[in-house]
Order: sequence, then C-alpha cells, then structure tokens
Amino acid sequence: MVRIGAARMLAVLAGFGSLLMAADRVLARGACEAKTMATVDRKVPDGGLSASIRSGPAPLEVTFAARGGGEVYFGGGWLDFGDGERTMVCRPGSGCRETSATHTYSQAGTYCALLIGEGEGERLLLGSVTINVGH
Repeated sequence: MVRIGAARMLAVLAGFGSLLMAADRVLARGACEAKTMATVDRKVPDGGLSASIRSGPAPLEVTFAARGGGEVYFGGGWLDFGDGERTMVCRPGSGCRETSATHTYSQAGTYCALLIGEGEGERLLLGSVTINVGH
C-alpha cells in the first residue's frame, strides 16, 4: 500500500474532478456524435452538417445543410433525421459536395440528425446535429 498525505490526496482528487468536469463538457457538446460512433465505422473530417434551427416547439421545420467532402460514396449519402426517417442527399457513386434537405419534427423530444456516407462495407459519419423539439 502506498501512503500519501491527506493534502496530496485532495490535490489528486481535485485534479481528477477537474478532468471529469472537462470530460462532461466534451460529452455534452458531442453527445449526439459520441452516441453514433458505435453505429458508424469512422468520422470523415471534411464532412459537415448544420441546421437552420436547433430548438423550438413542435411541429419544428428544420433545413439541414450537408457537406459530404466531395467523396464518392457507393451507397450514397444519407441524412438520418433521428426520428426514424431518412432521405438520400447524394446519389450513389456521385461526388457528394453540398446539398440541403428540410424535415419537420412533429413530436417533442431530442433528436440526433446524422449525415452518413455509405461506402463499400462501411458507414462514415460526415456530420451530426442535435435537435431539441419542445411541446
């Protein structure tokens, strides 16, 4: 057993607490993306997804701007709205650059919208946005 003084132990615990708080902030900012990394193979750095509005009462109409990074995705580029619906935003085999799509969320809840490029045997995360719909 290693013995250290109480003051040193408090300093270590305080440092660990700061690390945990920093990790919580990162998770809060990237929670949508972090949850989805289990369903995709990797993230593409040149992709991106943004939303015209991120919160509001239902029904909430959101226009998404999608950027595929110019890559060719053999399975196409898909915008998954997080509520069970999705739409193709880039045709299979085409260079996926910039496009947009509009979707209406009719139910209250927190949704994770994802831009996914489907390649040969892999799913690539191009971008994600959290949408909060209230009552």
